[in-house]
Amino acid sequence: MKNIAIPKSITDTTTGAILITGVSRSGTSILGNLIGSLSNIEYFYEPPLLHTLSGLMALSDLQSDYAALLMLSYISNDMLITSAHGRNLNLRQDDFSWTFNTTAWKELTERWGAVGGYQDALEYIKARQIRSGFKMVNCSAQFIRLFLDHIEKGKIIYIIRSGLDVVASMINKGWLVQESFDKAGNYAMQMENQNIFHAWAPIEWKDFWTDLNQYEKACLIWSEKAKSFRKIQPEYKARISVIRFEDLLQAPFEEIKNASIFLETVFGPLTEQNILKVSKKRPNKSDTNFKSFVDAKIWKAFTREGFKWGYLFE
Repeated sequence: MKNIAIPKSITDTTTGAILITGVSRSGTSILGNLIGSLSNIEYFYEPPLLHTLSGLMALSDLQSDYAALLMLSYISNDMLITSAHGRNLNLRQDDFSWTFNTTAWKELTERWGAVGGYQDALEYIKARQIRSGFKMVNCSAQFIRLFLDHIEKGKIIYIIRSGLDVVASMINKGWLVQESFDKAGNYAMQMENQNIFHAWAPIEWKDFWTDLNQYEKACLIWSEKAKSFRKIQPEYKARISVIRFEDLLQAPFEEIKNASIFLETVFGPLTEQNILKVSKKRPNKSDTNFKSFVDAKIWKAFTREGFKWGYLFE
C-alpha cells in the first residue's frame, strides 16, 4: 500500500478472514450461519460499510489503497475487536444478522469476564486464533480482488444457485421494482440522467436499465455476477471454494465438513445443530417459467452463463 502504514494489530486481526458471498437469493444467509458456527470464527452478516465499499469500487469512485485501509480497519476494529468483547449479543435464535447464536454461552460469559480493554481483546483473539467471517451479496469484482490482495491468507466461499430459482426468488421479493430503491439500505447507488439504480447493475446497461422489466434486470444481475466471479476464480484457485446451493440442501453435513477442511478448522459446539435445521429445509417453490418476459439477447447471456456453471435453463 502506497504511503499508508497499517498497524500490525490490524494486519494480525484480519489474517485468515473469510468472505462468504454469492448472488442475492443464492443461500448466502444459510451458508453464512453454518460457516459462522465453525470453531474460532466470528460471523458477521452483511457489514454495512463493506457493502458500501464494494459498490463504490464498482463505480471506480474509491482508490484501492484507501479502500483497503477502510476494509482492514473495519474488519479489525469494528468487527473482530468489538466481537471479542462480547458486545454484539443477539438473543434471537432464528435471526442471522450479527449473530451470536453461533457462539456458545459459556464462551460468551467468559469474554465478559476476561476481555477488558483493547489489548485484552488482542490477546484473547491471538490465544484462541479467532478470525472473522462475514457474508455479503453481489460483491463487485473489484471488492473481491481487494479482499484477496490485502487480506493475508484470506479465503472466499462462494455459493452458486440455479439462475432460474434466483431470478424467481428476486421477483417474489420485489427487489427490482422502482419502489425498492427507497429501501436500498447500505447499497451504493448510481445516478444517470436522474435515474437511480444499484451499483451492482451491469455498467454497460446503464443507459437502458430503466427500460428493462424486473425479470430482465434479475437475469442480468445473476449472469453478470456469476460471470465476473467465474473469471476471477482461476487467479486465486487455492483460496476459493465453491458450494452449490442444491448440494448444500441435499447433503449439508458433507458440504460443511468439506468447507471446514478448506478453512482449516473444525465443527463448533453449535455446528451440527445448525446443520440439522438446514437438513429439514426445503426451497420455496417459485414460478421459473419467465422466458417470455425476457429480451432474447439477455436470455441468451443468461442461459450461456448458466451452462458454464452446469445449469440448463432451456
